[in-house]
Amino acid sequence: MFAPARHLDPLRIVHGTRGARYDCPDVATVDGHLVRLSRRVATGGVESPDFVEVCRTDIDRLLDRRAWLTLPVAPRGFRLRLAG
Repeated sequence: MFAPARHLDPLRIVHGTRGARYDCPDVATVDGHLVRLSRRVATGGVESPDFVEVCRTDIDRLLDRRAWLTLPVAPRGFRLRLAG
């Protein structure tokens, strides 16, 4: 499924709580992690509130990564002109 952790690019990794690591090279992969964690919260939330909190913390971190991946990229040589 995933490459061994020693072969992963550290810039692609989202570090979750309790040692969880999520490989997030693109938005589709991040979305897959978010769906899996959301399902785990829905099925395991009643028995363990602590488990739900851990999952929600990881979801927050993955949402941050998703936002970063969707930032617009300026073309090469682009210079911002300040009004004035």
